Amino acid sequence: MAKYADFWVKMPKRFQAALKKCHTDQFLARSGGIADEFHRSVREYDGSSDDQFREAYVRATETMAPRLLVPFASMKPTDAAYRDHMEFFQHHLGCLRAYGLTDGEIVDAVAAQACVVLQARGAAP
Repeated sequence: MAKYADFWVKMPKRFQAALKKCHTDQFLARSGGIADEFHRSVREYDGSSDDQFREAYVRATETMAPRLLVPFASMKPTDAAYRDHMEFFQHHLGCLRAYGLTDGEIVDAVAAQACVVLQARGAAP
């Protein structure tokens, strides 16, 4: 489990292992753009209860999915986090797939890791 303010997010051990093996955990902490976008998306919703947070989390994850998996098709080079998404696509996506994660699991793992990054920064939904 990963904590994000007062809320808990499921983070299976195999997601943690894949993120660590591919150095994606370090990349997400260092780059910031992907986690920042996720945070902005979650904050668009009233996350004051567990149900509201869960709804915001699901919507933020759905918004993030195409940006992670095909950034050149879903983003413009002038978008704020385009460079981070392209780096993820070029250097991390293949590794996470090779580690056995499906595209849906990759998006879930990145969202959960974004929560870890945001928690370390003291951010709250």
